[in-house]
Amino acid sequence: HMNFTVLIPLYKNNVASQVEEALTSVLGQSRPAEQVMVLLDGPVPADLSATLDRFAAKGVRVESFPVNRGLPTILNEGLRLAETDWVFRMDGDDVATPTRFEKQAAFLSDHPEVKLLGGQVSEFADIPSNSVLTRKVPQTYDEILRFSRSRNPFNHPTVAYDRRAALSIGGYDERLVDFEDYDLWTRMLQAGMRAHNLPDILVHMRTGDDFVLRRSGLRYLKREWAFLRKLRRRKYIGLPLFCLFIVIRLPLRLLPQSLLRLLYRRFLRPPC
Repeated sequence: HMNFTVLIPLYKNNVASQVEEALTSVLGQSRPAEQVMVLLDGPVPADLSATLDRFAAKGVRVESFPVNRGLPTILNEGLRLAETDWVFRMDGDDVATPTRFEKQAAFLSDHPEVKLLGGQVSEFADIPSNSVLTRKVPQTYDEILRFSRSRNPFNHPTVAYDRRAALSIGGYDERLVDFEDYDLWTRMLQAGMRAHNLPDILVHMRTGDDFVLRRSGLRYLKREWAFLRKLRRRKYIGLPLFCLFIVIRLPLRLLPQSLLRLLYRRFLRPPC
């Protein structure tokens, strides 16, 4: 019998009503999780705190960390605190489809060799059922390997992974803010761990202008540069691809946000 913990990191900018929607979707699953764990990265506003108190009364485990330490560090804390074999990820502003856990648990039970499993997401602006677009990622192991050389092959909020497998390679790299998930997937793949993506939409993902804002500017460019250098050091990407990224990808981060938003919408929308 497979067992799993849902990890949901939150911080002060999470909106209480959105967190309520996210947690309601997690607790309303056709196949419930053994544990739902919220990780509070630093102090949060009173309305969010009150919302979490209500869900704590329904069995949600709330772990509070007094100082904001960043997403990769908080996720590593969650990995260590979880007592189950598997971890399922979810974000505090997204909505899980009612059969998400059931589909992933069934697939993993039938495919014990798979250590990392994701799926598709649909994006929405206001109401989950009003999808703006579907973000598709490759399904098979070979396709994922190929795709991962140039883009993130997983939608992070849909991912389920073997907790011990992730910990055995050091968990999330806490220096790689914004790229901690992509980095972990490539390290799992490089270690020979099998991976797969389901064709099903597993999560309705909230999108907005801040999606582009978070992926532009000098700070993001520096973080992407650190990640690309690590990929090259690990020989995950060759020199030609590394040079191509420097010429094409990095300058994109310094474009005006209106132009970057247009490009993302048309050509560049990556998995998250």
